[in-house]
Amino acid sequence: MKKKVLFGLLLACFVFSVFCKDESIFRYEVNNGGITITGYHDITGHIGDLEIPEKINGLPVLEIAGGAFHYNVVTSVTIPDSVKIIRPGAFYANRLTKAIIGNSVETIGEDAFRGNLLTSIAIPNSVKSIGKSTFKENKLKNVVVPDSAKVEKNAFDNNVKITLRK
Repeated sequence: MKKKVLFGLLLACFVFSVFCKDESIFRYEVNNGGITITGYHDITGHIGDLEIPEKINGLPVLEIAGGAFHYNVVTSVTIPDSVKIIRPGAFYANRLTKAIIGNSVETIGEDAFRGNLLTSIAIPNSVKSIGKSTFKENKLKNVVVPDSAKVEKNAFDNNVKITLRK
């Protein structure tokens, strides 16, 4: 019996990790001819590796809503070049060890990646604003911030001897 339950759980996790690349698992809203991702349809309670699609139903994904994936178990996320805004708390309190931020992101909201396990992050030159506590409480060691980015108070607090470079 335990083997059947374990097999079922493993199969569900595998199936869900495959579906995380499928646009049908995302909850979203259509705004001004683009998509704002507001969350996902929880199948197993475990996301793992998350790849945000560039388009859903032919429309570009432009934003990730505030709190869209907060308090989950996302371990890595890839955000496409179509996304312009990552709203506050979007990936707050996950288990992120890897985050790839697309080259068109201009705004990363307050607490967006707070409370994760990131050791490094590449912030693209397109970023103009990094909100308060955005990368607070991670394990970041070295971060390069574009000269054009306005960095709010405490954006990188409580990390491992972080070195910020512009």
